[in-house]
Amino acid sequence: MPQPSSVAQLPTEVRTQLDQRLLASGFSGYTDLTDWLQDQGYEISRSAVGRHASKFKARMERLRETTAMAKEAGALLDDEGAHGATAVALAQSNLIELLFTYQDVTEETDIEKRSKMISQMSKSAAELMRAEVVQQKHKADVRSRAQAAADEIDEVVRKAGLSDDAANQIRAKILGVAS
Repeated sequence: MPQPSSVAQLPTEVRTQLDQRLLASGFSGYTDLTDWLQDQGYEISRSAVGRHASKFKARMERLRETTAMAKEAGALLDDEGAHGATAVALAQSNLIELLFTYQDVTEETDIEKRSKMISQMSKSAAELMRAEVVQQKHKADVRSRAQAAADEIDEVVRKAGLSDDAANQIRAKILGVAS
């Protein structure tokens, strides 16, 4: 197993502050960050900060992309199922971020941290599966109700004397909502 990076060995609070400073500086100013770490009592090289910044920036980009996809999914769907689809997309985003974080944690030798990450990933995967099941049930329910409404309206319009063509057009419009 490779030796953990010097940045990965920093206490979580210090690493979080480093990440916040990287975000605030636009992922630049590694010398200033190295000086800041030295002021905090940590001897971390500029290249180690740069390697950490590259990994962190890549994770942030992937997170932004998955978040944007989740927002797009919610915006594209304007029916009641939008919330379910957005929830699934956000759960996927959460799981992806945990996987990225796990990649960084595996550089560390701390078994407890790795165990916690595996537990969190399992929980996120289970939540994702539950959300997908709920969404599929909702879609099936909407289709079923639309089919029942189309059947009922079809019967009413035919009794009212509308042509088969008009009744079929109304039926197609109703069922088009459910697809």
